[in-house]
Amino acid sequence: MSEANKLLSRRSFEEIWNQRNLELVDEFYAVDYRGHITARAEVIQGPAALKQFAVMFQFAFPDIRFNINDQIAEGDRVASRWTVTGSQQGEFLGIAPNGDAITLAGISIQHFGAGKIIESWDNWDALSILQRTTGDIFELLSMGV
Repeated sequence: MSEANKLLSRRSFEEIWNQRNLELVDEFYAVDYRGHITARAEVIQGPAALKQFAVMFQFAFPDIRFNINDQIAEGDRVASRWTVTGSQQGEFLGIAPNGDAITLAGISIQHFGAGKIIESWDNWDALSILQRTTGDIFELLSMGV
C-alpha cells in the first residue's frame, strides 16, 4: 500500500501542480479532504477549496514547478520533501507581479484512505516568497526608510 500511496502523491504534484490538471483533484483527494498549511490560518476543506488555492498560485506563478527530492512512506502516510520554482507573473497576496523568480523548499505529509488523499500537512518557506516578491520593500526597511 505504501508504494501505491507514494505513486499517488507523486502524481498529485506532477499532474495537478506541474501540468495544471485541476480536474484530477476530485480523483486524487477525498470529498472531506482537509489541508493544513503552516503559512495559512484557515484549513483547506474539500477538493473545491484546494482547487481555488491551486488557481491562486498558478495565476501568480504560471510557471510553478514542483520537484520531489525525497519521499518516505509508512503505513497510510507519505512524507515528501520538495523544491518549487517559478516566477511571479500575476498578483499574489495583493503584491503586483514583478517577474521575480522564486525557489523554495517544503515538506508535505499526506494521509491516505480508500485510495485518496484525506488529509495533508504542508510546511514551506512562505517568508521566502514574500521577501522575493516584496524585495524592494524589505530593502527599504533594512535601510531604515
